[in-house]
Amino acid sequence: MGLFFLIFGLLASHASASSVSIKNAKTCESLGFSGAETCTVVRGFSGLKSYEEPRGSNRPNSMIYVAVLDENEFSAGSDEIFQLSTTTTDISISPKVSSTGILNRVQIYNYPGENVPRFVRLNGELLRRGHIHYHRDLKMLELLELNIPLDQTTHLTLSRNDRAGDQIECAVSYNQRNPDYSIPQSACFSPCTWDGSNCWMPDFTSYGYVVAGAATNTSASITIPLRKFGSALYGMAVDNIAVDITILTENSVRIRFYDPVNQRYEVPININNAPPERAISTNEFDVIYPEQEGSVFFLRIVRKSTGTVIFDTSISGITFEDQLLSLAIRLPSRNVYGLGESYHPTFRRELDDSTWPLWARDEPPNPFAKTSLYGTHPYYSVIEADGNAHGVLLYNSNAQEYILQSGAPAVVFRTIGGVLDLYVMTGPKPEDVTRQYTSLVGRSFLPPYWSFGFQLSRYGYNNLQNMKDAIARTKSCNIPIDVFYGDIDTMDQQADFTIDPVNFVGLPEYVDEQRALGMRYVPIIDPAIPGNRAGYDTYERGLRADAYITTAEGNILFGNVWPPEPVAFPDFFRTGTLNWWIDEITRFYQVLRFDGLWIDMNEPSNFNTNIPDPEGDYTLSCPASIYDDPPYVPKAGRLGPTDRLNDKTICLTTTQGDNGIFRHYDVHNLYGYSETIPTSRALQSATNRRGLVFTRSSFVGSGILGGHWTGDNYGYWDHMQYSVVGLLDFNIFGLPYVGADICGFFGDSEERLCERWQELGAFYPFSRNHNTIGTLDQDPCTWPATVGESTRKAMNIRYTLLPFFYTSFYRANQGIDGTVIRSLAWEFTSDQETWNIDRQFLWRDSLLVSPALDIGALTVTAYFPAGNWFDYYTGEKITSIGQYMLLDAPYDFIPLHVRSGRILPTQEPANNTVFSRQNAFGLIVALDATRNAVGDLFWDDGESIDTVAGGTYHYSTLNFAQDTLTQTVDHAYPAALQGLLLDKIEVLGNNGQVPTGVTGDISIDASIAYDPTYDKVILTGAAIPMGLPFSITFTY
Repeated sequence: MGLFFLIFGLLASHASASSVSIKNAKTCESLGFSGAETCTVVRGFSGLKSYEEPRGSNRPNSMIYVAVLDENEFSAGSDEIFQLSTTTTDISISPKVSSTGILNRVQIYNYPGENVPRFVRLNGELLRRGHIHYHRDLKMLELLELNIPLDQTTHLTLSRNDRAGDQIECAVSYNQRNPDYSIPQSACFSPCTWDGSNCWMPDFTSYGYVVAGAATNTSASITIPLRKFGSALYGMAVDNIAVDITILTENSVRIRFYDPVNQRYEVPININNAPPERAISTNEFDVIYPEQEGSVFFLRIVRKSTGTVIFDTSISGITFEDQLLSLAIRLPSRNVYGLGESYHPTFRRELDDSTWPLWARDEPPNPFAKTSLYGTHPYYSVIEADGNAHGVLLYNSNAQEYILQSGAPAVVFRTIGGVLDLYVMTGPKPEDVTRQYTSLVGRSFLPPYWSFGFQLSRYGYNNLQNMKDAIARTKSCNIPIDVFYGDIDTMDQQADFTIDPVNFVGLPEYVDEQRALGMRYVPIIDPAIPGNRAGYDTYERGLRADAYITTAEGNILFGNVWPPEPVAFPDFFRTGTLNWWIDEITRFYQVLRFDGLWIDMNEPSNFNTNIPDPEGDYTLSCPASIYDDPPYVPKAGRLGPTDRLNDKTICLTTTQGDNGIFRHYDVHNLYGYSETIPTSRALQSATNRRGLVFTRSSFVGSGILGGHWTGDNYGYWDHMQYSVVGLLDFNIFGLPYVGADICGFFGDSEERLCERWQELGAFYPFSRNHNTIGTLDQDPCTWPATVGESTRKAMNIRYTLLPFFYTSFYRANQGIDGTVIRSLAWEFTSDQETWNIDRQFLWRDSLLVSPALDIGALTVTAYFPAGNWFDYYTGEKITSIGQYMLLDAPYDFIPLHVRSGRILPTQEPANNTVFSRQNAFGLIVALDATRNAVGDLFWDDGESIDTVAGGTYHYSTLNFAQDTLTQTVDHAYPAALQGLLLDKIEVLGNNGQVPTGVTGDISIDASIAYDPTYDKVILTGAAIPMGLPFSITFTY
């Protein structure tokens, strides 16, 4: 071993044709080149060395295998512990003595770029974890996240093709499957094949579509005719289809498979998918497909800069039948994010061959079942192994499902209607991908300022006095609060647009009273209108407007939800319904002056579909049909009480839209979206304010209309933990205004759980405590000394930072950013450690939130990406090389850190935002290593409609450089910040430099103090008009 390092030492400065330069500091460190950014290694070398994972990680004994192939594409090595050899297809590791090492990384240099492997077998078994990536610029093949124990002889076989890895499970209807959803041999049918354990789709070369003729070109699109070959699965194949490939921008492409002869249903919501007027002259990707007639069709998208194949359909043939369409996409890495709405424990999805449905259903989160929840977002993003990223959307609203394939890896989409309309965004960084996605489907709305305040709700106040008591309790603990809610118990027998005449007498007067104190009120609305109730004019007016969903025979469909009578369901695709709905909301506003609207049960939910009532009362039962019982029943059709797709909702044969142009079968997943449109319009029309609408059921693009809460969770510790995943998911879906029910909806919340959840919830965009009827009170001052006090502290921090948070939503609304709540992986993508972190998150790129999420925990192990970070509370600097640190987290404390190089505008908190908005501003200036920092501020009146479009807003950029802090007003609107002053400036990370004074646009009465313990400068009494440009310089 000594000779080995001696040779390396010489070669480090004398590279030659017989050596390879390695440009990776951590790899060089492992090979013994301490502190070297690059090192040189002889060809023919193989070495297995310790690899330093981030400090504090739970991966001891991690090892890296480094090989440099010689001219014969071979390398070997030996030391006291291992005997090693490498070729382009094999890696052999033989321990000479007992080893506790774990192989996590392999780097093979001088690797040829042709036929790069896609599969690894470990001692003969297909390895279903890790990443394989070829670095074209380095001629290096890299394997990551292998987690292979080295306690025995290890043989890795690398191959480009592996039938076991490419196998796709046959689309056997779920009503033919076993109770555990596996396929019995008796249900396997041709052309699928049974291999003794499962039923598989035909091989790619024997099933799918072939090129049927020459492609036709337009300025921006190519159309290729395709012809079916191989047997159909359900006898309903469309024999001749076409695929359009349209380059939308330099970083986005649309791929649409459709029937060119017969018009099929497509999503009736316009997105920004218009082809450019002229062909894009340069783009970041190549699109590859076969041109020769008769060739089996596939499509690949290749990133030009790296050669990475980011989209590849050659894993399996395309299915395009009348009620079953399917497409499999091979992935370049296992870093898959998105695809929802579902309850999954990690932000990075687990590729374990599970099938997940995409079907809006009133289904509370269940950690033991891989089900869909309330919304439908068939969109995923992938971080490639070199840190680039891309995203893929399947724009389809029919019942869907996806398989997260472990072998290839791959995502398999299946849907039972419509067309295959796909969009690929090429980034190259994750945040770029999210911005490109929201450019396509619509930017997120700008919420009113008051909606960022703390909000209190429950189902089960039962009377007005209990509601008043909860709000009074909260205020008694000096907790800032802006919004309170009325659930269905405030209604007259659960009927929309009514008030309980017994238990909530005086509610309108109480709402007005609280509004005078700065509070806002939001009632709930369910899309279930009780029919035939004497004196209930809402139903009668809807009847006259032809507003309700009807059966195929033209009769109103009735179901069962909360009201005691059968209910009708508004059809929001009908013109008359929109006008009626807006009118009903406007009428209700004349009775009760609300500020926002909360729309629930809009999957739509129906109780006991297909289940007869034991007492003979009416329940909805759906007759058998090809829509309620399609030939291929997706997994969603096996997850309800009666194993039908319409369980918990309405019949799929019902018709919607003017002249019945849609079937509910096609537009079911759009119901929540379609309700949000007129609800938002009605709210703004009635109140003449921006208002807040948030919905339980959502679809692609719902973020342009309103927010979302993640539904009926439980007061469990794991539900609190997984709520962070929900925040991250919906931010990449383009719905950044999102939150979970703090302390849990179902069950009696524990005191300590509620305390921790209130601290976490103070950093949700939508911060609301809410629980259900029959449970104990959980408003924070139920436990004043613990939950109440911790909530007050956390909420005061939230209210302090609201100017920064509000600005962040403006940036998302304008497409400057994609996300507001940001995964560390989205911001520090080149740091592989961040790829699977989902117990921490960022506000934008600036504030790191590291909550305590485990029962009894008084510390948090937090990861800090490389750079300087400042403790929010003290200003103490943490310098990280990319490492975990153990932080104190007593029960009344949530760890927060400000990233260096950032400026955060703040404001003194108050009991609600009406008063906090009148307080003085502050700035937190966190200097980077070069003593620079940047930030920005957006400000308007917080509630007027379209202030950006109307120009009635202030936007400025903040910059600290060369000891000078400046504000440049990019868009001036003096009235927005009239009379508001910048009073306090904190400068963190001064490197011991103590200013003696400050000059410029500042009050002569300003004072400067320096805290030597935390190297913090505090300037107070600045009295700088916040709406004007300014420049101040610190002197030394």
